[in-house]
Amino acid sequence: MAHDNVAEDDVGGIGPVVAAAGAVSGDAVDGLAVDVAGFRFTQLNDYRDANFINGIVKYGDVPALLALNAPKKLLVIGDHDEQAPVTHAAYAASGGKVTWKPGTERANPAIVDWLTDYK
Repeated sequence: MAHDNVAEDDVGGIGPVVAAAGAVSGDAVDGLAVDVAGFRFTQLNDYRDANFINGIVKYGDVPALLALNAPKKLLVIGDHDEQAPVTHAAYAASGGKVTWKPGTERANPAIVDWLTDYK
């Protein structure tokens, strides 16, 4: 089953980039499967780090990037909704559907299952 308007992070380490791209994609993307692997920008120790985005921590870090995708269907792998209250709140307010899969050890099968049930 093809899903032309679904973005998937399967490259490793670029979950926040996929979340940001989905947020600015408008109607071009209906849903996102993002493996954030528990990453937070607060973990970075140097502004010269390749993953550094100026100001992102001030504006909510990875959970805020995920929240900007509401109400698009969203699968978040490697994080808990308890760790991302702004994401949870944005999806609750928008009526969108977000699914959380805390572990990252079986990310690809989780994405396949999610796509199989994608509506």
